[in-house]
Amino acid sequence: MTARKVVLHVGAPKTGTTYIEKIIWRNQRRLLKRDGIWMPGRSKWDHDALMGAVRGGIWHDPEHPWTWERLVEEAHQRDEVVLVSKEMFAGATRAQVDRALAGFAGMEVHIVITCRALSAALPSAWQQGLKANYKISFGDFLEEISSGKRTGFWRHHDPVNIARRWATDLPADRVHIITMPASKSDPTLLWRRFAEALGIDPAPYSTPESAANESLAAAQAELLRRVAIELDDEFPLRHPWRDAVQQGLIQPVLLKVGEQRKFGVPAAYHPWVRERSQQMIEDLAAYPCDLIGDLTDLEPRLDPDALSPDEVGEAELNRVAVTALAEMVRVRNAERKASGAIGASAAGGAPAASTPAVSEPGPLSEAGPVSTLVNGGRRLAAVSTLRTFAQRVTRR
Repeated sequence: MTARKVVLHVGAPKTGTTYIEKIIWRNQRRLLKRDGIWMPGRSKWDHDALMGAVRGGIWHDPEHPWTWERLVEEAHQRDEVVLVSKEMFAGATRAQVDRALAGFAGMEVHIVITCRALSAALPSAWQQGLKANYKISFGDFLEEISSGKRTGFWRHHDPVNIARRWATDLPADRVHIITMPASKSDPTLLWRRFAEALGIDPAPYSTPESAANESLAAAQAELLRRVAIELDDEFPLRHPWRDAVQQGLIQPVLLKVGEQRKFGVPAAYHPWVRERSQQMIEDLAAYPCDLIGDLTDLEPRLDPDALSPDEVGEAELNRVAVTALAEMVRVRNAERKASGAIGASAAGGAPAASTPAVSEPGPLSEAGPVSTLVNGGRRLAAVSTLRTFAQRVTRR
């Protein structure tokens, strides 16, 4: 017994992959029952582990139960379609890809690649980098890419670059490259295109109301960059940073505060973006594949008045920082209420363990999402500590 086919959705990052993941995971059982599509694991983190098994390094979790060898073994024992989706597969080297695909020899392997207009991918990729402990400014990020110094960007975001590593030896009808719709008027269009690549009817599957992923505005993004500089390497990638900063600061605080002034590519880089976008479109038009969507989706949409995070003033950064710190206090207070700590204190009971100014660090899942971003990750417990931290960050 062998899987009917193996479908690997390998990126690119920031091309609606979170939206696609939400759909396939919320419909995991229905995909299997209705269309015979089996997804290994119970959540997207299992596919994250599979990606890490291929790429190694900081991506790899040697203790995770889902290994690539296990996936290959399962594929050989099943008669369904096997589907794995994780955007960071895109950065795998050709040697890593060859090792990964070798286990599926004799099977019908399909590669799915989603892609996006460069004008939208650049701000989105930099912001995603901030969430992964980038410290580079947006302007320097653009300069390094446009000058050819940051070649890793193209390895992750150029669809033909990705296809040449993942799909060179596959027939064109097994290489599905999907353009992310330029218009946001129909949030289900991306799902319908992805379903076409899978060869299924998209209608029976429930979808989120919006395809948009939550993103930081200009001031919040710049504030996060300064926080990363302040923290230096106290929370290394991947899991310590994700647990302490992504789940402790970005999700509960930064995404909820300040004016949502979106940012884009500054006018000085518009000629280069147009030229490079045209080259990407021409390369994709000439590449043998199953193109799903429209090449016009990759045409740049540029705003001559686009704000760069580098241009956010200190006064605005201070306002956002103060608002963020106030939100931290609210979240912390809500946690203490939920745990019964405030009620116990008011009733004359024993003070809560979180009352001291500094408590011993513990797992985030036990302590709640608000934790200090200085002093080695100890929990925040005093407004004075927050104020000091804000002053240090906003002076940078």
